[in-house]
Amino acid sequence: MVSLLPFRALSPKAEHVNEVAAPPYDVMSRTEARIMIKDKQHSILRVTRPDAILGDEVQIDDQEAYDCARKELKRLIDEAVVGYDDTPGFYIYTQQMGEHRQTGIVGLASADDYWADRIKKHEYTLPRKEDDRMRQVLSLGAHLGPVFLTHPPHQGLRELITRYQRNQPDIYHIASDGISHEIWRINTTEDVQQVGLYFTDIDLLYIADGHHRAAAAARVSRSLGEASKEAGHFLSVSFASDELLVLPYQRVVTSLGMNAGDLLNQLNIDFKVSICSAPNNRDPSTSIIFPPQAQSWGMYLNHQWYILTPKSHLKSEITSKPLTAQLDVSILQDYVLSAYLKVDDPRTCEHVSFVGGIRGFRELEERADACKGVAFALYPTSVDELMNIADSGAVMPPKSTWFEPKLRTGILMSVFDRSQLS
Repeated sequence: MVSLLPFRALSPKAEHVNEVAAPPYDVMSRTEARIMIKDKQHSILRVTRPDAILGDEVQIDDQEAYDCARKELKRLIDEAVVGYDDTPGFYIYTQQMGEHRQTGIVGLASADDYWADRIKKHEYTLPRKEDDRMRQVLSLGAHLGPVFLTHPPHQGLRELITRYQRNQPDIYHIASDGISHEIWRINTTEDVQQVGLYFTDIDLLYIADGHHRAAAAARVSRSLGEASKEAGHFLSVSFASDELLVLPYQRVVTSLGMNAGDLLNQLNIDFKVSICSAPNNRDPSTSIIFPPQAQSWGMYLNHQWYILTPKSHLKSEITSKPLTAQLDVSILQDYVLSAYLKVDDPRTCEHVSFVGGIRGFRELEERADACKGVAFALYPTSVDELMNIADSGAVMPPKSTWFEPKLRTGILMSVFDRSQLS
């Protein structure tokens, strides 16, 4: 069983929520953050991206940046832009993007569950990114950005959520991208106890997004020891796995190393290469599935779209491999990118870039045309694949999943050491 702890959230006052809330710090550059916080004195980006309000000589992991972040969060509290809830509770968090709607429970996940592998991982993390998040959390005494978790569907949780959602939300925010974020507070003693009991029915949680935040938070817990109960937990939102929308992480290779005709000839060894029409949905805010099935790949080369499907000998070879090697991202990497395009290590190769599925197919075309390269569109990795690989103790290749919509930072925050901000 897993543990989820109620907490007294630090959240914006209703009149400030639209200015405070912001995307996660790690989906934008410093320049983009500066544009987003221009004329927004209350944006949480002033805390999560303090380098955006400091000189260019200051890096995001410099001590001056952490000191600035603490000062900015203290200012938001002192100016009553954000405030603490009166009693501990859980929170219902619903996101609506187009026709897709997903709902999770916000609470504090257990660092003990993380270390005991009851919170399952599927990605490697980078020490420097972990260190940065850990130092920021320690300097603030707070977790600002939630870890995105998923759990198997639970009927009791679903019924409790439905009951609360009959009422108006306590917090309502529509972001600039049109995605809505709604929050209901669960703070009656009976319901708080019930949510906690429902999570004890769940054996495992899975990290969907936020591996670095989770790893850093777990390290914070170890460094603080028994400082406080909340210090042993970290801010999380857990969604039922059947509600999540997973988009693909597309690839663009900027250097072919051969002409387009030679590449097509090489690919014909292992794949059936078929000309197809362009994906008919050009709007990046709404997603379609292209290619139409797993173990097929869309390829945009020299102003033309193709579908790649493995020939029978390759299919037989793939089925004998471990689960991770059977993923579409792995097959593309092993039999196309590495075999013909010199992308041996996608983590370090300078002539491959990754494009989140939310950006649409037009961006793939524009990027490939600009560099006379090639773009690949993938069928999305499923949540079941993610959970199966995590259960096996394996890790997925880099950039295997793109979850949408993204969680907003600054709507609900967890402070475990108020002395840092007093």
